[in-house]
Amino acid sequence: MDEQAPRSEWIEGRQAMQTPEEVQAMLKLASLGRCAKRIGRELACSRNTVRSYLHQTGWQPYQSPQRPGRLTPHRQWLSGRVHDSGVTPR
Repeated sequence: MDEQAPRSEWIEGRQAMQTPEEVQAMLKLASLGRCAKRIGRELACSRNTVRSYLHQTGWQPYQSPQRPGRLTPHRQWLSGRVHDSGVTPR
């Protein structure tokens, strides 16, 4: 029988990101010649998740995209207005 990796947690009804140990298990099973569909079945995740990690060649922490906020272009004006009003910004 094959040894199964630990299952990832569920957070707010959604499955959390795969742990580094689960991704290592995916890579090991792939090196043994298993297809993404079978790996997904064994590790209880989708085959697309398996494919994604195999294309990344390992686990990488999630990084949210770095993009400016809606108020970023107005930051200088806003800070001047706050300073003039005497209110301390949070």
